[in-house]
Amino acid sequence: MTQKIEGFRLSPQQEHLWPLLRQGTPQPYRSRCTVLLDGGLDPAALREAVREAVDRHEILRTRFLALPGMAFPLQVVGAAEAAAPPLLPLDLGPEGEGVLLAGVRQAEIDLESRAPLSAVLVRLSPSRHLLELGLPALCADRTALASLVREISAG
Repeated sequence: MTQKIEGFRLSPQQEHLWPLLRQGTPQPYRSRCTVLLDGGLDPAALREAVREAVDRHEILRTRFLALPGMAFPLQVVGAAEAAAPPLLPLDLGPEGEGVLLAGVRQAEIDLESRAPLSAVLVRLSPSRHLLELGLPALCADRTALASLVREISAG
C-alpha cells in the first residue's frame, strides 16, 4: 500500500537546517522569545490573539512529514482551527520562572505530529506575567518572532 503526502518543498535555508535538527543535539535549533507583560491581563483575550495569529500564518500550523526514503520532508499545512497551541498557564511566582523557562527551552520539538508554535504564560503576580513563545528555526527567526509578538499584542 502506498502512502501519499501532499505538501510543499523545503526552502534552501530549511534544507540546510534539516540535517542539523535530525542530529539530536541537546539544544535544538529554535527561535524563542520571552515577553514580560506588566499590568492587567485577560488570558482569554491573549489566547484568542494567539489563535488568530495561527489562523493567519500557515507556517505556525505546519508539520514536517517524510516518508521512508525521502531525504527531506514536505511541509504540510494543518487546518487553522486545530493548530492553535494551548496557552499553558502556570502560576509559579517570581522564584520559579527560571526553572520553568529552562525546562520549556529544553523540551523536545516534535516536527511531525503537531504544529510548531509553543506558548507558555507564566503568572509571576496578579499584574506581571511572562509569555514564552517558541518555534523551530525551520519556521521562524528573531525577526519573525518579533513580528509575531507585535501582532499578538495588537490583537
